[in-house]
Amino acid sequence: MLAARLDDAGRRATDAEARAAKAEQQALATARELASANTAVQAGQARLESAARELDDAKKAAADARAVATKAGEEAAKLRGRMAGTCKPAVK
Repeated sequence: MLAARLDDAGRRATDAEARAAKAEQQALATARELASANTAVQAGQARLESAARELDDAKKAAADARAVATKAGEEAAKLRGRMAGTCKPAVK
């Protein structure tokens, strides 16, 4: 009877050790997955930050281009006005 109890306790201890080992393996696998996901999130965040900087640069370049175009349009209008004043149509 005592031997049977001892055998039963040994089996339960072995089963508990097996479950603990399996849980440890699952925890390690989950930790690896989380580390991989964290790396992917950080890489994605870096890409987003880079894209945001590029967008800001593009907005500034567009604003600069609009300012240059406006100035060029104003200068062209002045030149057209000067030309219109100096070029009088021939009278018949």
